[in-house]
Amino acid sequence: MTRNSTARALVDAGENTAADHRHPGSENLLPAWQKGQSGNPAGRPRGARSKLTELALVKLLQDFETHGEDVIRQVREKLPQNYLAAVVSLMPKQQEKIESPFSDLSDDELEQLEHWLAASRAKQVEALPDDTTDPLKGRDA
Repeated sequence: MTRNSTARALVDAGENTAADHRHPGSENLLPAWQKGQSGNPAGRPRGARSKLTELALVKLLQDFETHGEDVIRQVREKLPQNYLAAVVSLMPKQQEKIESPFSDLSDDELEQLEHWLAASRAKQVEALPDDTTDPLKGRDA
């Protein structure tokens, strides 16, 4: 049993005193944390992870500015499969689907709208089959 599993077993058994949380064969006491409580309440300092990421990106950019074009050319010529994989990895993973404002219209309504638009463009608005000029009139909203 590991130190954490021993502590969890003791806590789950309802033994909440610090003395009950001793690891067998050790004098170290395990803290009696409540469920969901962090072992490091102060947590990771704000920005600590992003500092490393920012530094890596700066160094990568510097290297790319110096060698980037040559490396890209060499990879394209010698390892085209890697070149293609790199290009594909830069593309968006999923295209955003744009919902058409006409998607809920029936085929008949779309035909009426098309007829009305064609007539409007020709400046000859004709009466529609039900004697209206509005193809969406009477439609349930």
